[in-house]
Amino acid sequence: AAVAGYAWLNDEEPAPPAQAEPAVAAAPQPAKPLISTDGVASLIDRIRAPAKTMVPLARLPTPDEPAMLVGYGPGIPQVDGEEALAFAISREPGQFSAAISPEGTVQVWGEMSVPNDFPEATAIAAGARHLVVLHGDGSVSTLGGDGSGENASGVIAVDASMETSWALHGDGRLSHWGDVGELAPPPDLPKLEAIAAGDSFLLAITDSGELVAWGDNSEGQCDLPDTEGKEIVAIAAGSAHALVLLADGTVIAWGRNVSAQCDTPPVKSKVVRIFAGGDSSASISIDGRLNAWGEIPDEFGDPQMPVSSAVAGGGAWIILGSRNG
Repeated sequence: AAVAGYAWLNDEEPAPPAQAEPAVAAAPQPAKPLISTDGVASLIDRIRAPAKTMVPLARLPTPDEPAMLVGYGPGIPQVDGEEALAFAISREPGQFSAAISPEGTVQVWGEMSVPNDFPEATAIAAGARHLVVLHGDGSVSTLGGDGSGENASGVIAVDASMETSWALHGDGRLSHWGDVGELAPPPDLPKLEAIAAGDSFLLAITDSGELVAWGDNSEGQCDLPDTEGKEIVAIAAGSAHALVLLADGTVIAWGRNVSAQCDTPPVKSKVVRIFAGGDSSASISIDGRLNAWGEIPDEFGDPQMPVSSAVAGGGAWIILGSRNG
């Protein structure tokens, strides 16, 4: 029987048990493979996921390989078929989008511009109207903002809240600039290993493997789940909700749930990556499946290719997928 609010990934109910002679136990029909590529077969045909989120995939690409872009929703440029290493969508709907080309060039669309001879980039993060760019030498630039951050060095990761920029240094320090307000880090903040910025809160993993969060807590986004004794491997933050991925593949979500972005769907394969943006959430399983839930554009469909990452914001989505599927 179907589960309320969920649909079968292949849009079909599983085949019923085969009919047998009376007094002989019926044998269920085996599930059929979805896709088999490069020796990787997805034999799990009975994973349930929220409606509009069926994306059977063949192979899990590495996050840093060039990928094709597929866009869904309002304010997204015509990027389908273009290649990129990363993509970002402004937190304020319709402001701008940005990408890093396979050559490291920063490309922008909308209310954003890039200076001539701008250095190559390795990572980008979008705020409401500004873009934070990490370069290969560990330096940082800010486009569309007040130009702060140019003195940062030794940076390994960047992120952006609505009006605040964040830079995580290799020694665990956290730098910030812009309109900080209630987002000012606590004075006793330990060294950090990872950060994830929401609109007005920040989530981080400390060097001891614990979660910390600060900032606006009006939606419970800073009310951390109990992860004592569990290994945290990844975090993600949307506008006012957050996700954490544990080593065993469990995904925990909390915070604002107006679009069911915290209602993590059941899966039978281990989750290996998580993403969040706006009122949307997504994960990729070890068998190569992309699950997305929360605020999903009506035209969200199946890109028919292995997906390396997903970016969401303002009701829009960008999927980065590999040609090698």
